[in-house]
This record gives sequence, structure tokens and C-alpha cells, in this order.
Amino acid sequence: MDIVEIDVTDIRPNPWNPNVMPPAMMEHLKKEYKRVGYIQPIVVRPVEHEKSKPAYEMVDGEHRWKIGIESGFKTMKAVVVKLSDEEAKITTVNLNRIKGADDPFKLADLLKDLNQTLELDQISELLNMPITELETMFELSDATEDIMKDKPQLKKYIIIPMGKKPGDKVYLDEVDVLKDGSTGNEPVPAG
Repeated sequence: MDIVEIDVTDIRPNPWNPNVMPPAMMEHLKKEYKRVGYIQPIVVRPVEHEKSKPAYEMVDGEHRWKIGIESGFKTMKAVVVKLSDEEAKITTVNLNRIKGADDPFKLADLLKDLNQTLELDQISELLNMPITELETMFELSDATEDIMKDKPQLKKYIIIPMGKKPGDKVYLDEVDVLKDGSTGNEPVPAG
């Protein structure tokens, strides 16, 4: 595996990528490129080269590549891996799926910490998060602090709202944490 600088015109997207990015997130990615530049290599594989066709095919990072082109990048850093079609398809899906998700409690604390040095509107702009969402996260952080003072054993639990089960997507506005630390639901051990 090598990391090399590749001309953006020598890369083509693969025809099977199932990953999509909403326009708002693409805009956020553009802003992030302007703010800190391009810092995460894409993943490509070499393909048979014909004079009029690119020499590499995308495995991971198509959206970063597209925004890089729109931002005027002539080259991009890329991890080059030799993969068959089947291996490339599997790797594309796996890399899309293993990005992880935010722990809402840790995110709430992180955002509150950022608010010690940045104004709310700055955080909103830098993270592409509506102020109302940030305020909800701050409330969660405050509620978490109150809960942990009285019931530190709950830290090892994820509170699942009524009607949900582990593995379901849970949105922050679906979780009502009461001042006494209860939610009206039984805690479900984190897995």
C-alpha cells in the first residue's frame, strides 16, 4: 500500500458506490476544505490504462474527490491498493459503513467545551449544525452532569427511548432525560 499524489483527472469514480451525501453535507465539506485544506487521502485502485481513460478507480472518497476538483485541486493524496472488482466492492461498502457514529453524550460535552472559547454562531458555522441543535446538545450535557452526580452507575448505559430497541437509529429529540435521571424507560446496557 502506497500513498501517492495523483492527478485528479487520472481518477474515475467506480460504478457501484452506494454512498450518497446530502447537498448540505457537501457544502459543509467545501467549507471544511477552505478552512483547513485537504487532509484525508482518498483510496483508489489501479485499473487498466487506456490513453483516454483514467489510470485509477475510486474505492473510497468519491465525495472528497469531487469537492477537491470543484475547489481547484489538480492533485490529491491517495492510498493505492491492488484489489479485484469483488474486493473493491467489499472494501467500498465496508469503508462507507465503518465510519462510526457520535456518542451523543460525548458530543454534547465536546460542544460545551468548544463553547468555552467559541461563540455559538461560530460553532454552528464551523460544524454546520443549527443553533437549535447545539442548544439541545448543551441541555443534554447539563442533564448528563446532573444525572452523573446522583447516579454515576448510569454512565455505562445508553438510554433507549420508548418504542426503540438497540440498533435502531435514535435522534436526540426523542430522548427525554428527566432531572431525577430517569427517562421512563429501563436502561439498556451499552453493547
